[in-house]
Amino acid sequence: MQVDVCEVSEGTSMTYVLSLQNIGLSGCGTDEFLGGDVKENPLIFPEKLNGGENCKGNAFLAHASFALVASGIAATPGEGFDVARWLLGARS
Repeated sequence: MQVDVCEVSEGTSMTYVLSLQNIGLSGCGTDEFLGGDVKENPLIFPEKLNGGENCKGNAFLAHASFALVASGIAATPGEGFDVARWLLGARS
């Protein structure tokens, strides 16, 4: 799965295509990456916090990876994904 990214930083922008496999989401198809219905969505985050592995749960790690890049904690989305996954593991 690939997504279009527009990165804005210090008054400049850069657009590129990012393969989600490059940030740790290998094997996730579009239908697996999308959220569920109103009954399923509230269960995804707690399952991930408790160590569950699934594409929908990893979606929030992908979002966190971009936030970590934006905040300067990670240099790339892939690094951000690894940091987010580590932080999640460190809480248990």
